[in-house]
Amino acid sequence: MKDKILETVITKCAETMARALRSYSGESMTCRIYIETRMHEHDGGDAYGYRVRYKPTRIEILDKASQIHYMRDEEGTEKIRRTEEVNDFQI
Repeated sequence: MKDKILETVITKCAETMARALRSYSGESMTCRIYIETRMHEHDGGDAYGYRVRYKPTRIEILDKASQIHYMRDEEGTEKIRRTEEVNDFQI
């Protein structure tokens, strides 16, 4: 059941992204997304990056990478403490 839930969430996000790219431009575009969770070298936080380009010309529209740092609140629930942009990601 966990696999099906994860697949459903990822599929919904991918379809939402495809619609957003289609709405942005009538040109062909590509979007690469990288997500890594529980990175040991970064205090167990997560990281993500994305790059959006026009496909034929490879002109870059967006290029961003960030790390997410977490903390636990009084009830023990994990919350995002801060997100910081980084420049050393390769997508």
